[in-house]
Amino acid sequence: MKKNVQVNGNELIFTIKDLGKNKCTITYTTRIKGGALQFTQNANGNSPAVSFKNHVFLEWDGNKQDITGTGSVNIQTFVSKKGSYNSSKDEFNWTIWLRSKGIYIHNMVVTEKLPEGHRLVEGSLKYGDKVLGTEKSADQPYYEVSGDSIIIYFPEQMLPTDKNDMTLSTVTDETKAETKPEKVSAVNEVSVRADEFKTELTAKAEVNVSYTPDVEKTTSYKKGNYVEWTVNVNKNHAVITKQKAEITDQLQPGLTYREGSVKLIDVTANNKEISGMDSDYDDVSGKIVFTFPDGLDLTHQFKVLFITDVTSATGNIKNTVTFDASAKETKVTSGSVPLILSGMNSGLTGDNIRFILNKTDAEDNAPLENVEFQLYDHNKNEVGSVMKTDNKGRIAFDAGLKYGNTYYLKETKALNDYVLDAAEHKLVIGEKESDRVQVQFDGRDYTFSLDENGTLNFGFTITNEAKRGSVLLKKVSSEDAQTLEGAEFSLYKADGELVAQGLKTDAQGQIRFDYLRLGTYYFQETKAPEGYNLDAETKYEFRINDQAAETPVVVEAENVPTKVSVIKLDAATKKALAGAELQIIQIQEDGSELIVEEWTSEEEAHAVTGKLIPGEEYILRETEAPFGYELAEDVRFTVNAGGELQTVEMYDEPSPEDPYYGGDDEEESSTSETTTTTTYEEPEDEDSYYREDSETVKTSEASSKSVTESRVSRTGDSSHTAVYAIVAVCAAGAVLLLLRKKYKK
Repeated sequence: MKKNVQVNGNELIFTIKDLGKNKCTITYTTRIKGGALQFTQNANGNSPAVSFKNHVFLEWDGNKQDITGTGSVNIQTFVSKKGSYNSSKDEFNWTIWLRSKGIYIHNMVVTEKLPEGHRLVEGSLKYGDKVLGTEKSADQPYYEVSGDSIIIYFPEQMLPTDKNDMTLSTVTDETKAETKPEKVSAVNEVSVRADEFKTELTAKAEVNVSYTPDVEKTTSYKKGNYVEWTVNVNKNHAVITKQKAEITDQLQPGLTYREGSVKLIDVTANNKEISGMDSDYDDVSGKIVFTFPDGLDLTHQFKVLFITDVTSATGNIKNTVTFDASAKETKVTSGSVPLILSGMNSGLTGDNIRFILNKTDAEDNAPLENVEFQLYDHNKNEVGSVMKTDNKGRIAFDAGLKYGNTYYLKETKALNDYVLDAAEHKLVIGEKESDRVQVQFDGRDYTFSLDENGTLNFGFTITNEAKRGSVLLKKVSSEDAQTLEGAEFSLYKADGELVAQGLKTDAQGQIRFDYLRLGTYYFQETKAPEGYNLDAETKYEFRINDQAAETPVVVEAENVPTKVSVIKLDAATKKALAGAELQIIQIQEDGSELIVEEWTSEEEAHAVTGKLIPGEEYILRETEAPFGYELAEDVRFTVNAGGELQTVEMYDEPSPEDPYYGGDDEEESSTSETTTTTTYEEPEDEDSYYREDSETVKTSEASSKSVTESRVSRTGDSSHTAVYAIVAVCAAGAVLLLLRKKYKK
């Protein structure tokens, strides 16, 4: 048998010779030309099959037969999509499946339209395991961004398989908002075009994120001394929006939380028990706060188990818990539970009532701990035992209270620093009227509403007056115990808290301060009396006790005066000079001068005590010099602080115009005579004075005439000679008057 194959266009011609009675099977494969496949997409996302016909013509021994065959290509669903939300990363994850059933796809382009308000997470776009980039490539997929769309370009020929899913992640500010909405929805669309697709093929996925987990509370309690509670959280697998979520349970009267009984179960993780569940129980208000541990999968379902003990039979109650970890607080109330305690004393049986007493300081409303109270019924029988206020100043009376009854509350023990409240406080609880109750306390009427669990919660405040006392500060001089006016003090508590400032001693040198609480205090001087040193370092400590309420505590404080010693000295001999008229002057703010002290110098230093202010500058001024001396220039000095004696010296120079100054023989031998002649116009009538020396001076109040005078000066002192010459020439008249005065003396 011989065979031959010829190709003529789209025809294949098989020639078989000498077949005879033998059987022959011809098998061949055809490839679909590009563009020959034109898939479409129906409403449900599927692509109908594409069919092809094939004709075979048989010719043998003059016979002819036409045979037609049909073939089809079916890719079913080429493109599909799904989405999910990753709460730990706060990202939306999207997956695109591309399936061609072994058919090569040419020039494929995928357009991913992001949900409104979403952004592509950098590095999240992948085809299989390969992260796609934006660099163009002929043999690898790449993408570009156009508005809110991501466009992915594939090589000219691709064979999409289940090993190469396309994945990406997006984020939105909507889920990052601090205040979450109850729900966030995201819709993601994708479209695909290629040579084999007559129309674009599309797929869509929607992700709904709920931030409101459901919560339910149940118990199987029927009767007994404790109740086991179950709180189911997030059965609907919503997204809990924060770690350390909180469940708050408000227990009813007759229930107390059993510390350490709470358990957290992760239902989604095969009922695994999770450690680290915290509880904060307030036994006065009955409030429990359970805090979930950090690091939980916030999409899981959880179960919280805990136990409460029954302390009084209060009849049917309902219990409400609040879950706070989502966009909206979720509240749920259990079914009605009858609290039945076998063997319960009837005196502790009451209604679903909680009365909270608050004990505070009458002045600053600070809570007072460990104050004791006793509650009595209308017959003055004790209801329960004596109770103490907690660290928040509270007591909860929630056992034995009944509607339509009268009670009395008495303080039995106050704190040591407070006055006992001897009043008897009357409490009247009215009958229930729907969900409202009238309550009277200390003669005043109030209306309260029952809460969602049917509990009557109300509270009142009773204050305590603190015990008080007085202090008397006396300010005296350290020198002579003289009382000092004008000293200023600040008053502090022992811990340094300022009580009062600007307190001044009066004319008796005293400060009285009343209404001080019991405790330790101290005075500190801020301004000394004038003429005294400031005692800023000393803390004059004292204690106010019970006795200080009757008799003030006395505190004595001293001030050390300033001490300045002023002495007048001869500039040459450094000996003390008497007879100088001296002043100490203070310059005022307006520039005027205030004379603080004035005196005539003696041979002893002059002491100025308690008159000059430390740190102030003063002027020592001479107003008249001793006989034979020149007036000294002003001496400025600043008063030292500290109480040490301070000496101020002033020196007087001898007057060069006095011929008798310093007349010992030794000095005279070193001098020579110099005669100076000055001519004056004198009046006619002379009034003459004579001395036994060589000097003659004549003056008159009438007409003038010539006068010649001789003076003895020290040649060894050229400065005196020059001064004398100037005085003789320019001020002779003044010199003559001075000499006349001396002669008279």
